[in-house]
Amino acid sequence: MIHYCVISAIILVGLVIGASYVNQATREIEREVRATQLQIAKNNQELQILNASWEYLTNPSFVEQLASEHYQYIRLIPSTESSYSTLAEIPFIEGMEPDLTIGSIDVGIGN
Repeated sequence: MIHYCVISAIILVGLVIGASYVNQATREIEREVRATQLQIAKNNQELQILNASWEYLTNPSFVEQLASEHYQYIRLIPSTESSYSTLAEIPFIEGMEPDLTIGSIDVGIGN
């Protein structure tokens, strides 16, 4: 009978220690989950701010205003059709011309 009580007490102590360990591990994981959720919320807020800033900074009217205010420094001019060249007008080094065929179809640029 005493053996039974001793063995039962040892098992009970083991179960209590095991349950305590599981409880502590669960609390630690819950803390980590809460911290991760807070970081996600903070990152989402920062992302919203960055998206709003990006929309503002890339708004064509803002860019136009900024360009006109700083024209003296950057001297931007509006692009026109004459600002661009065709591939045929670009001087390539002999033997270094790009292959302008798509599959077996020659696109006919530069010929």
